Amino acid sequence: FETLATRAIESVAEFDRQSVANTVWAYATLDVCHEELFATFARSTVDSQVWRDFTPQMASNVLWAYGKVGITVTPLFDAFAEYIAINSEKFDTQNVSNCAWAYANAQLPSHGVFETLTRRAHGRLETFRLDELCGLLWAFAK
Repeated sequence: FETLATRAIESVAEFDRQSVANTVWAYATLDVCHEELFATFARSTVDSQVWRDFTPQMASNVLWAYGKVGITVTPLFDAFAEYIAINSEKFDTQNVSNCAWAYANAQLPSHGVFETLTRRAHGRLETFRLDELCGLLWAFAK
């Protein structure tokens, strides 16, 4: 994983939005916490403002990945707080649950994230899967 991370870090500017989301998701899913890779991808995502072009699934996967490996990059979470405020109406139940979980796990001020996600979940709780409800409840209890 080290060799792959080194190559990804060296070529981060060539990564499109899907590649960014897939890479951090894959490392997190494999429980590989490569701090330099996550820091580099966060910086690149924020500086290039590519986060503005993410789909809700990409955004929630990226946030979930950072939460899973326990890396909090405040500028990245701030950027996605803006993304959530603008795009929450497009979020499905998994996106809502994953984003709430990631922000709670990061222990950052929500910048209205929880209020926005609550509005999106309101009246739709019966459509959430059990694991999504549990993640959402955990996030709000945290």
